[in-house]
Amino acid sequence: MERIRIAIIVPFANVFYSGGVTVQGRMWKEGLEELGNIVDLVDNWGKFDWNTYDYIIILGNGKLLLDYMFLLRGFEHPQIISAPIIDYHKSFFSFVLRSRYFGSVRLKINKPFHDLYYCRKMFDFYLVRSEYESRFIEEGFHIDIKKIYKLPLNFRIPMRYLKNIDFEKKENFCFHSSRLGSPGKNVERLIKAAIKYDFNLVLAGSIKGHEQESWLHKLIDGHHNIQYVGWLSDEELYDYYSRAKVFALPSIIEGVGMVALEASIFGCEIILTNIGAPKEYFNGMAHLVNPYDIDDIGLKIKKALLGVGYQPRLRKYILNRNNSDYCMKELDSVLRKNQKER
Repeated sequence: MERIRIAIIVPFANVFYSGGVTVQGRMWKEGLEELGNIVDLVDNWGKFDWNTYDYIIILGNGKLLLDYMFLLRGFEHPQIISAPIIDYHKSFFSFVLRSRYFGSVRLKINKPFHDLYYCRKMFDFYLVRSEYESRFIEEGFHIDIKKIYKLPLNFRIPMRYLKNIDFEKKENFCFHSSRLGSPGKNVERLIKAAIKYDFNLVLAGSIKGHEQESWLHKLIDGHHNIQYVGWLSDEELYDYYSRAKVFALPSIIEGVGMVALEASIFGCEIILTNIGAPKEYFNGMAHLVNPYDIDDIGLKIKKALLGVGYQPRLRKYILNRNNSDYCMKELDSVLRKNQKER
């Protein structure tokens, strides 16, 4: 089978190795290369012969999108794909307003959604992660549905770590891992729910600078049921997934919720935001919460800790549908279907 040559570009400045968009890019590179393709992650230092690529994937959107699009459209051969990563949490109507009117290319007033809208006809087709994301492209940008391919995102954990789960050995705590200081992750309300409903909560992940550290400790100090364990290596993270009975992701802004996918295959019950796309991935087998409601968050976690839930059916479903082999073959199939002859 002929190898496909692909370049992946992230159109914004990035300083976080573990950021969701860059993690997705690395997973796509690894998975497509395992199928025999050639994938380059584009940076500012390499030498790239653009006309040798079959595809250039623009992963996400950001302030560099217009610069890349204006430069790349001068190359004849590669098709340009948008994988837009839209995590918008407000109304669809406000998204349409922002994308069409909040910004000006002529006046060099760059706004990510407006820039993406401006470039909408320059893309050969789109790769989206959910029906939620697809609607923004189809109805918000008036793109033909035939040019939009919905592809599930795979979990990143190697199968060798996914041993059989002994649910009887699960420990009675709720786990959460994220960029804790990010307002979209809604950690403050999760902490307040743990304080009010007195369940054991373990927090992991990064906090940025003294200000966020002070904010976190002001919330949790003196509450013996809440523990912050810091940033974890992959092996340490997998250990907490294995031990926790419940994983909570009551985000206000969330694209897919990769950590919730990961936790589910280690046997955790999942407490999940009812906003946006993440719930599509769990086929009705997550405890959905209103992320603005501390009582809803707390009561659903208490219920899940009592053993009311969806495991092990959820684990089996995610292992079958979101493993790398299945998801990468789906992506490879879309690329081969649309490949131009040289």
